[in-house]
Amino acid sequence: MRTILILMRKEFKQIFRNKAMLPILFVMPIIQLLILSNAADFEIKHVYVGWEDFDHSPASQKLFTKFAGNPYFIMVSSSENMNANDEAIRTRKIDLVIAIPADFERNLQNGRETEIQLRINAIDGSAAGLIMSYVSQVISDYEMRDFLKLNREINFYESRYLYNLGLKYKNYMVPGILVILVTIIGMILNALNIAREKEIGTIEQINVTPIKKQQFIAGKLLPMLILGIAEFTIGLLIALLVFKVPFFGSFLTLYAFLIVYLVVMLAMGLYISTQVNTQQQAMFLAFFVIMIFIFLSGMFSAVENMPVWGQYISKFIPISYFMRDVRTIMLKGATFRNLINDFLILVAFAIVSLGGAILSYRKKSG
Repeated sequence: MRTILILMRKEFKQIFRNKAMLPILFVMPIIQLLILSNAADFEIKHVYVGWEDFDHSPASQKLFTKFAGNPYFIMVSSSENMNANDEAIRTRKIDLVIAIPADFERNLQNGRETEIQLRINAIDGSAAGLIMSYVSQVISDYEMRDFLKLNREINFYESRYLYNLGLKYKNYMVPGILVILVTIIGMILNALNIAREKEIGTIEQINVTPIKKQQFIAGKLLPMLILGIAEFTIGLLIALLVFKVPFFGSFLTLYAFLIVYLVVMLAMGLYISTQVNTQQQAMFLAFFVIMIFIFLSGMFSAVENMPVWGQYISKFIPISYFMRDVRTIMLKGATFRNLINDFLILVAFAIVSLGGAILSYRKKSG
């Protein structure tokens, strides 16, 4: 134990003496969290609308008022010139054209089917889907409350959103970005740390000492584990105090998952460092792995929405479990008992990755 403590002290001194390492550890992740959490927002606050009204009736005017009074829609133009409106979509002056057909009011009053044409700029498919959803909600509310004539009582149903009442996208994205930053700290920096020792030759000095490789690995991993926990804590405070992300779960449960996950990432970083000779090689290899992790982790969309092969691969990626667990603990208040299966899976990842790192490290006598 004394040997491990000496190695840990040596690691901390080496880290804090490196002027380039300190900004990477403490400044860059904070800036990334602040910037990415504001930039990675897929909500649509303003939809620019062109209005085509071929009916010019009180019913169509009332529908126009519905859209104009909605804060998400900005009525840019009102014209029956279809070519001009299509050109406005092409030049990105408007995002949506709503075309009201002739006899719109008469069909509604007589209970006949009527159609409203929507022409949406669908270059961004996800944005087009959101616009379609917004329009459908306005039209459904309009039909139910203004022009649905029935000879019986109408029951209106109100939807309730659970766990994210304001539908704030930051509540979903900030925990995910926090997980990505912890992954980068754990994997890349640990891989670079050992690769740097290879480049400057200090690793050879350690190899000729009687230090066992288990002690060497523990002395390398524990300081980065402590720094990773500190980094996560700073990011969590920013999430709670700056972005006002709700926290309904247990900090003890969250940090239990964090420690196991960090062990997995640190061990993977150590394994990468044993396969390379330079920091540049370590950076490229770690970056390649992290990019795969990010896109298959459920960071931007749920794993269930991925192709079947993507869902299958995500089961073998530790970040997909930790990403889901952090969001579930923070937003849903899940307990350790609710997530015991994921915890055991992460423990299995930790055992395998740490065992692989230990076996891959070879001490050389010269």
